[in-house]
Amino acid sequence: MTSLLARTVHVVVSAATLLSGDLESCFTPSDSNCTGGVAAVGAFARNETGSDPLLVLPFLDKASAFVQMHPLGWPVNRLIMEHIMGWSVFLSTPALLSQHSGDYDISLTDLTDLQSTEFPFLSSNVGVPPSNSWFPYTKSILFDETTGFAVLSILGDQQRFTIPQVEATLGLLIILNG
Repeated sequence: MTSLLARTVHVVVSAATLLSGDLESCFTPSDSNCTGGVAAVGAFARNETGSDPLLVLPFLDKASAFVQMHPLGWPVNRLIMEHIMGWSVFLSTPALLSQHSGDYDISLTDLTDLQSTEFPFLSSNVGVPPSNSWFPYTKSILFDETTGFAVLSILGDQQRFTIPQVEATLGLLIILNG
């Protein structure tokens, strides 16, 4: 006989900027030096979830002053979100797929240091052709071993590179169910 164990799993979707003050400032959500940023998200998650499993899905920070002034540019997201915060995936709009100097000169921005199989771009209903430099670094479904969750990111049909939401969702659910 098997029994099901009830447990709470917390999923945090964050569009916070990378920095607001110092990364070491945000030990609690009420810390006066912690007014926003991913450090605040991390502090909130640590304090509110206790020992429950936690999955954080951050959006790529493209526009904050910190990102714009940092010598790495957008790839500083990977440094902070993956290496400092320990998060395993990030979200963005499909426009990111056209932001790389290797993609037929669409952009002058080199995002090689952002592309990583350890920190993939979650893009479920987005068509990424093999010729695109992001092809090996995208994930359609995130299977999170810590929480036991499978996560899809469904984007609006009106965005470039996307396929219809309903068909994409049904197709991915069929894949999940084997």
